[in-house]
Amino acid sequence: TDGGFVNILNRKKGTIEKIKVTVNKNTNPVVPVYFQPLDNRTLLVGSSIGLLQLDKQRKTFSYFKPLQTQTQNRMVRQVLKVQDYLYLIQSGALLQYNLKTNSVKVYTDFSTGKERVVNVTCIYVDSLERIWLGVSGGLSLFDPGTGKFQFFAIQNNTRRPKGTYFMVLSIYEHKEKLWVGTFNTGLWVMDLKSLDTPAFINLTEEDGLPNNTIYSTLPDEDGNLWLSTNRGISKYNPDQKTFLNFGPSEGLQNEEFNRLAHTRCTNGDLVFGGINGINIFDPEEISVSPSNYSPSITHTEIYSFQDDEISYKALHNVDKLVLKHHQNHIDISFLIPNYNEPKRCDVYYMLENFEPDWRLAESNILQYANIKPGNYTLRIKTITLGGAESEIALPIQVQWPFWQTWWFITLILLLIIGLVYLLIRERIRQARFEKEKLEVLLKIRTHEIERSREELAVLNEKKDLIFSILSHDLRAPLTTLKGFLSLLVDDTRSFSKEEIKKHAATIRQSVTNSLDLIDNTLFWSLSQMGGIQYEPSDVPLKTIIDNIKGLYSLTAEKKQIQLVTHCDDSVIVWGDENMIYVSVRNLVSNALKFTPEGKEVNVTIHKNQQHAIVKVRDQGIGMNQEYIAKLMKDEQPSIKRGTSSEKGTGLGLFLCKKFISLNKGTLEVTSVEESGTEFTVKLPLSTITA
Repeated sequence: TDGGFVNILNRKKGTIEKIKVTVNKNTNPVVPVYFQPLDNRTLLVGSSIGLLQLDKQRKTFSYFKPLQTQTQNRMVRQVLKVQDYLYLIQSGALLQYNLKTNSVKVYTDFSTGKERVVNVTCIYVDSLERIWLGVSGGLSLFDPGTGKFQFFAIQNNTRRPKGTYFMVLSIYEHKEKLWVGTFNTGLWVMDLKSLDTPAFINLTEEDGLPNNTIYSTLPDEDGNLWLSTNRGISKYNPDQKTFLNFGPSEGLQNEEFNRLAHTRCTNGDLVFGGINGINIFDPEEISVSPSNYSPSITHTEIYSFQDDEISYKALHNVDKLVLKHHQNHIDISFLIPNYNEPKRCDVYYMLENFEPDWRLAESNILQYANIKPGNYTLRIKTITLGGAESEIALPIQVQWPFWQTWWFITLILLLIIGLVYLLIRERIRQARFEKEKLEVLLKIRTHEIERSREELAVLNEKKDLIFSILSHDLRAPLTTLKGFLSLLVDDTRSFSKEEIKKHAATIRQSVTNSLDLIDNTLFWSLSQMGGIQYEPSDVPLKTIIDNIKGLYSLTAEKKQIQLVTHCDDSVIVWGDENMIYVSVRNLVSNALKFTPEGKEVNVTIHKNQQHAIVKVRDQGIGMNQEYIAKLMKDEQPSIKRGTSSEKGTGLGLFLCKKFISLNKGTLEVTSVEESGTEFTVKLPLSTITA
C-alpha cells in the first residue's frame, strides 16, 4: 500500500499481516507497486525506490543486487518473469535482464522503425508467450530473439480530454482477442487472428461503460469480463455486448480503482484494488434482484408565450392533457419508483406525431417546444438489463387558434381577393406615374449629357493650351539655347572669355525660364487632374527665400532691378515644401517680370502669433481693381507680357492660389497702377516656432 507496507491477507483466518518496507535503514516511506515471484523463497517487489526482493521466510527487504545499479532510487512500475528473463518498466523504458548471463538491455524506442514510439506503461504475456507492451499511441509486440518491435497504432479518440495523451493501463487476452484498458479513451479490442491487418473496436461510456478509464480486465468462468474503472466495476458480456455496472452502494471500496492492482485467484475469485482498499468476490455469487421499473408521469410545467407565464399542472390522475395553442412549450416530469444505484434500466420516450422514433432519456424531465396544434401521444417506457419493458402513455391535444379555423380562413381569402383587385388598379396607376417619371428623368439625363459635352470642350481647351505652351513658349527658349550653343561650338576661338561667360549666363537664364515654364505647366496639369499630393512637414522659409534669390539674381541683374530680401531665420511653417517653394517663386518671378529697369523688388518675411507672413512688393506697372478681381476669380490662366516683353503662360498665379489654399493659407493682393503691386501670403506656423 502507499503507506509503505506489504500486507499479507490470510483469508482462512481473516487476518492481515503488515510488513513495513525498509531498505538499508531508510526511514522515508517506500511504496511497493508490483509483485513477481522469483523462486519459492524470494518475491520481487517493484517499488518507488527501485527493484527490491523480499525474503518470505525472514520477511526482510533488500535491493535485487543484479539490477541495483540500474534501478536504485527509480520507480519500477511492473516486473514480469518470462522463461529466463525478467522484464521491468522503469521511467517509460523496458529493461530486459537475462537471469543466466546477468546481461541487461534497455529499450526506449518501441516503433517498427519509422516514427519513434516511446513510454511503455504495461507488459503482458499472452497464451503463446508473446510479449505485448502498452506504449504511447498503441501496442507494441516484442521479439526477444531479435530485439525488434512491431507497433500497432490505435487511432486517437477525439473525445479524449484535451491535455491528455493515449495511455495503456492494462492488457488481457480473452477468446483470441486482446482487451486493452486505457486512460480516458475506454476499452479497445484487438483481434489476434488478423495481426497483418490489425483492427480495433472501441467501447466507451456511450456503449454502457461507467467511465472511460479502464484500469484492469479479468474474465470469469462464464466468459464475462470484469472491468475496474474510475466509477466502479463493470461486468461486460461479449456475446450480448451489454454492461452491468456496480458502485459503492453495492459494497465497492470506492468508485476509483488503481492501475496494476488486480488478480484472479485459483478458486476463480476476482481481486481489484482501489484507493480505499480491495474488493474480493466470486463472480457467480453476484446477482441483481428484480425491481419495479414502471414509469409514472407526475406533473408538467406549461409556458405560454402569449401571457409570458409558467403554469403548473399535476398529471397523477389525468387521462388527457389539453393545451391552448399558445401553451406549446411544456416540461413533463416523470419518475421511476426505484432509487438503487447504479440504475438497472434505460428510459426511452417518444411523442407520437411529433418525433419519428424513441429517444433515450437523459433526465427525468422531458422538454418540448413549438408543438403545433393537433393530437399527440406521449409514451414513456423502461427497458431493464434483462430486457423487460414497461410503458405508459398520455394523450396530449394542442387546440387550434381561431385564425386557423375554416370560417376565418374563408374570410381571409375574400379579403385577399379584394386586396388583389386594389393592387392591380394601383399597379396601373403606378405604371403611368413611372412613365411620366422616366420622361422627366430623360430630360435630366439629356441636360447632363449636354453639360458633360461643355465640360469636355473646356478640357479640350486646357489640352490645347498645354500643347500651345509646349509647342510655342517652350520652343522659343530652346531655339535660343540651340543658337548660342551652336555659336560656342562652331566658333569657340573667336570669342573671348568675357563673351563666353556672357553667352553662358544668357544660356543659364534661358534654361531657368524654360524650367520655370515646364514646372508651372506640369503643376497646373496635375492640379487639373487632381494628382497633387499634399505632404506637410516643418519648412524653414529662410532656406526657400535664399534658393529663390539665387535662382533669380541674374534676371534681376540683367534688368538692373534690386532684389532685396528680409527674412526672420526663426520662421518655420507647417506645409508642403514643394508647393510653398513654387508659390513664392512664381510671386518673385512675376514681380521681376512686371518691374521696369532700375526699380526694386522687396521680399519680406515675419510672423505673428499664428501665421508666417510673406510679402512680395514690386515697383512695377500695377493693376486696376477690375483686373485684380478677374485675376483672383478666374480659373483659367491669364496671359500678360512683362516690362521687357517677357512672355508668360498665365499659370503662375493660378498655381499660387491653388497651392496656398492646399497649405491652409491665404493670398491677398493690393495694387496701384503705375506704382506697384504687393502680394501677401499667410501660412500656418509650425509648432516649433509657434
